[in-house]
Amino acid sequence: MRDITSRKRVETELMQKNEDLNGLNEELTATQEELRQNIEELSKREQDLNQALAEKEVLLSEIHHRVKNNLTAFISLLSLDGSYVDTVEGRALRKDLQNRARSMALIHETLYRTGKFSNVDMNVYLTTLIGQIAGSYAKSQEIRIDIDILGVVLDLSRASTAGLIINA
Repeated sequence: MRDITSRKRVETELMQKNEDLNGLNEELTATQEELRQNIEELSKREQDLNQALAEKEVLLSEIHHRVKNNLTAFISLLSLDGSYVDTVEGRALRKDLQNRARSMALIHETLYRTGKFSNVDMNVYLTTLIGQIAGSYAKSQEIRIDIDILGVVLDLSRASTAGLIINA
């Protein structure tokens, strides 16, 4: 006769640990399945967001392009002979209106060119704007322009306001 009590105890412990391990394995498998489903759902949401973003960018690009073109047409209408009073004040008013419209058109052109629709690089915008304003005045006057605004970026609303102030 042999005493197998300790052997039976070890076998019982081994079976219990095996059952525990199987339970943990089932939990892990379920968790992996949940993770896979979550990853699939996140991927679909990411695709939807990317598609919506692409559509928004196309729409914004088209809007800015159309606004710029409409402002350009407005500027051209101001240039037509007979569309203003031919006095010094009338010519000054026409020039002021053209410069203001150009500043708005330039913002939209800058946004359209850069593809960034929420912020305006003021160095690019103001360099061009101030050059246009200076070019609209008599060439006999010597105008020196110093622009030192590297790295300045403003939102569309503030950039528009700054452009109109510079035109004033």
